[in-house]
Amino acid sequence: MNMNYVNEQYVILPYVLPIAKILKYVDLVVYVAIRSFNGHKGCFPAYETIAERIGMSRDFVMDAVKRLEAVQILGCERSKKLKKPNRYKFPRYPRFERIPYRFFSLKNRLTIHEMAIMLCLRHVLLGGEQNISISGIADILGLGYSPLYKMIKSLINKGYVDCKHGTLGKKYRFTKRFEWLYDYRARKKCSVKINDRSPIMVG
Repeated sequence: MNMNYVNEQYVILPYVLPIAKILKYVDLVVYVAIRSFNGHKGCFPAYETIAERIGMSRDFVMDAVKRLEAVQILGCERSKKLKKPNRYKFPRYPRFERIPYRFFSLKNRLTIHEMAIMLCLRHVLLGGEQNISISGIADILGLGYSPLYKMIKSLINKGYVDCKHGTLGKKYRFTKRFEWLYDYRARKKCSVKINDRSPIMVG
């Protein structure tokens, strides 16, 4: 019997860039919401359940699932039975980020767009901080400068992102208001089958 380490406090987010070239950046929030329901028996949350977790509408979730399917970072087996939820699968990605389950509590403090930008920045601010301009971030993510500037400024004002001026220019980093770090003490040994063959983690 294979034994795998599982930390049920984290969800895997594939490393997909440039995000805005293939998805709406808010789709990332839908993805992690769906994957947060992934368990030993599979992943089959209803649209309404996903929508409730992130404070979005059912229709938006349905559209986001189609976009996530189209770029093949999410598989969806649609049920032919009325009121029976779909079953979701997650293709293997060699690079990924660990997103804490407590991320969903941010919906009470941030807008859905700000939450999505937090996930986008998680791809960019390697090690939690980076010497980079907003234009540079926009280029990496494939987003427009103006909306990105507005979102980052809002996250700075709310205390989730910090910007310092250094010898190499501006340095953006996440503050300690939200903890991203993986807590190895929280992991536990479980006998589970890894459905998507992602390295180490089941999210």
